[in-house]
Amino acid sequence: MSEIKERVADIYARLDWISEHHPSGLKEIFEAEMCYLQVRLICELVALAILCAHFNVPPTQTNKFLKDWNADSLLGKLSDITTHGFPRAAFFQDPERQGEPFKFGTRQGGLTRKELQTIYNSCGKKLHRGMLRHILGGNDKVYNGAEVKTWADQIADLLKQHLIALPEHDTLMLIDLDAEDGPVCCFLGSHQ
Repeated sequence: MSEIKERVADIYARLDWISEHHPSGLKEIFEAEMCYLQVRLICELVALAILCAHFNVPPTQTNKFLKDWNADSLLGKLSDITTHGFPRAAFFQDPERQGEPFKFGTRQGGLTRKELQTIYNSCGKKLHRGMLRHILGGNDKVYNGAEVKTWADQIADLLKQHLIALPEHDTLMLIDLDAEDGPVCCFLGSHQ
């Protein structure tokens, strides 16, 4: 999760640089492609983190899961074995930081598994050069900084504070990425 935080920050920094410097030609294309690549890697990290959270469920310990890296494929397989596997946007207060009893709940909205899969696949299409007939026909790739920023915002919003239910252990994982420069925190709790 710490890596995801750094990658989101890198996307914002690159987008800011592009808007500030207005590069043209290959430099602009390279920076845009790096933003799409970062989003795609974040999707893969989310899928792998979900797999780690559910690694005690026997089907996840098979080669079908262990050899897979594709976020779309992993998220699909995980949804087949657990309906609670995808992170849910949450809010909570760490009692050590707030001086109050621990409180938490889910937030409205938040990216869904299918939406993350769509983002992942859209990034893949942007990162491949394309078919020769399109290149020869002058159909250059168009990169959309606003689209990438929206995706980064959606992912960051989902993950800033989220929970993952682990029904096989009657446990909730509460993960806090919200601290600006602080560490990622994870709380485990029993739900009854």
